[in-house]
Amino acid sequence: MGKIQQFCDMVKDAEREVKRWGTSLTTLRKKAAAKNLDIAELLQSFEAEITRLRETLVKAKEIAKTDVEEAVGGLEELFEFFEDVGMAEGAVRMAVNVVQEVARADKELKTMDRKIANWKKQKLDTSKIESVLSGLKEQIAGIKALVGKKGFDPEELKELIQGVFKVWDELNNDVDDLEKPQ
Repeated sequence: MGKIQQFCDMVKDAEREVKRWGTSLTTLRKKAAAKNLDIAELLQSFEAEITRLRETLVKAKEIAKTDVEEAVGGLEELFEFFEDVGMAEGAVRMAVNVVQEVARADKELKTMDRKIANWKKQKLDTSKIESVLSGLKEQIAGIKALVGKKGFDPEELKELIQGVFKVWDELNNDVDDLEKPQ
């Protein structure tokens, strides 16, 4: 009786996760379409992982009719796929969210341009900040270009985003130094 209960619990958990990922896929497809993102390959990869889970689940249920212990083993294999599905979902989610974050970064850059203009009126040396800001603008332009490409590499996007965060921290430190009372 213990293996049957274990199997039923595992099926319930797996079905819940498959349903959640299916809902997530639908939501992310809509968001990508609304933002005119061409991430079909990422979406297809995510969908393929969900399909693989569904097929493994159906297979395990079929096996359970004759051998519950073997079916439990099949479900254990299914749970190993969860990491792959999670990574596929993360890649799609990152691509969708980056568009919103880039828009926010653009606003911050405009604010920084205004601050620089004010500092210059105060005769403060903004050359270091302007140099870092220029590099940051280039990196953000690189992210925009990458996201605009068909079938971009999520790992490349992740690296570019990490680079932007590093430069953004540098910029904030330089701004703090400039704004410190002398």
